Amino acid sequence: MSRFHLTLPSNSSVDYYPENTVARFTTKLPNNIDLDGEWEVALSEISVPSRVYNVMEGLCYYDIYLSDVFARRINPTSGQYRRIRELIVELHRAQREQIPLQTHEPFLLEFSYDSITGKVKMTYLASAPRQSSRTGRVQSRPDSSVGLQPRASLYKSPFESDEIGSGSERA
Repeated sequence: MSRFHLTLPSNSSVDYYPENTVARFTTKLPNNIDLDGEWEVALSEISVPSRVYNVMEGLCYYDIYLSDVFARRINPTSGQYRRIRELIVELHRAQREQIPLQTHEPFLLEFSYDSITGKVKMTYLASAPRQSSRTGRVQSRPDSSVGLQPRASLYKSPFESDEIGSGSERA
C-alpha cells in the first residue's frame, strides 16, 4: 500500500466516544492500519460547520498560582471567538467575575495582543493578592514582596492573527 485516504467524520463513532464534538473527536477505525517505514500524512479536505467553538468548557482555562501554590482556575465562557481581542475581553471578564475583582481593581493576569508580532502577552502583578476573610475577595497587597508566579494552561489557540480565517493561522 503506497497511498490511501481516510475519511474521519466527527459523528461516526458516537457509540464508542459519546463526548465527541465537531471540534474535538475520536474516530474508531474498522481495522488496524500498520505502517512500516516513513510516511507522510496530510489533511486533504476539511468541512467546517458555520459555528465551531474554539473555546470549550473544561479544556480552555488558565490557572493562577501564588508563590507556587494553586490559587484559582479561571474558566472563560465556551464559545466561538472570531478575533483574539474578543477572547482577551472574555479572559478578563472571567477573571474579574471568578476571583472576584471589583471594576476598579487591577487584573491579577492581564492579557494584551500585539498586532505586529501576532502574539498575546500575559502580564502579572508584582505584588501578591491577599484573601479578605470577610468578603472572600482577593485584594492587592502593595507591601508584599511575594510576587505572582502564574502558570498558564491555556488551550493552544488555533490562530495567531487577530481574526480566524484571515489566512495567517498556524496549527
